[in-house]
Amino acid sequence: MPASVARVQFARSGGAGGQNVNKVNTKAELRFDIGEAVRLGWLADDVAERLEKAQGKRVNSERELVLTSTTHRRQQANRDECYEKLADMLEKARVPPKKRNMKTGISQKTKDQRREQKRLRGAVKNSRKRVTDKDW
Repeated sequence: MPASVARVQFARSGGAGGQNVNKVNTKAELRFDIGEAVRLGWLADDVAERLEKAQGKRVNSERELVLTSTTHRRQQANRDECYEKLADMLEKARVPPKKRNMKTGISQKTKDQRREQKRLRGAVKNSRKRVTDKDW
């Protein structure tokens, strides 16, 4: 990945943790520039569209995908987790969606089966009729 496409910033992490939280910038924020990645040819247009659609809330007005991690106490671990999240998202976006075929109407096979059942049922009913001299 080109360096101009992603940049990482660190900030103070929230939550419990005592002095460590108040002193150390462990929260990692990764900003992945989708527009720049497409312009450099590193990311295909269709993949970028799928990524933006899937991660709509995380993409800002400058077409930057913003990921954060605060789970670890070390900057390096949080940064690595952000890159792992990005890799997972890109992998999912690379797979094109399946083309769904909507079936309309009833198939010919089903129609034929229905007609055959009707014919057999009619034959059963005809066999129950009283036999007359005209039938001989």
